[in-house]
Amino acid sequence: MPSLILPLPTILVQSVLLLLAIALEGFVLHKQLNLTRKTSIEYSISINLYSTFIGWLLFFLLPVSENNFLELNFISFIYFNNFYGSSGEVWSVYQTIFLSCVIFFFLICLIELKLLDLLEALIQTSEEHESDPEATGRSVILKKRITVAFLKTEPSKVSAIIIANGLSYTLILAILFILQITE
Repeated sequence: MPSLILPLPTILVQSVLLLLAIALEGFVLHKQLNLTRKTSIEYSISINLYSTFIGWLLFFLLPVSENNFLELNFISFIYFNNFYGSSGEVWSVYQTIFLSCVIFFFLICLIELKLLDLLEALIQTSEEHESDPEATGRSVILKKRITVAFLKTEPSKVSAIIIANGLSYTLILAILFILQITE
């Protein structure tokens, strides 16, 4: 019978880090996009929960082979907060994880940006689009808003999402570094 390993410390640390990211990114969205505090926190909660879910889904859907040293180290770091192997081998793991983090950062920024556009498109009242002579009917209006949300993005939102994620990632890395050196 296979045993179940529940990484409870990892879940708790991720929950605390997620709360910090939501608060910090909500503050940045409030200041950068001139949203109300309530709206910016609601947007921040939604985009962070969805992007975290998508990130974990991608992590678990990636193919895993038993002989891959990098995958073993990545899983060891996530579940046990340490690396597997000698110090020379671990240095190449650090480099790969750093490169993965940079790619992951921009991927999450893109996901959060499109989620923000999609949220705004879904929340918009239909009165704003009733004046459009081409759009008739609720489903046509909603379809048009979603299409526009996926195709167009305001530059102010791009900078707000990048700044918000940059600050939250910096805070999270600082906390993880402090946790690593205090062990």
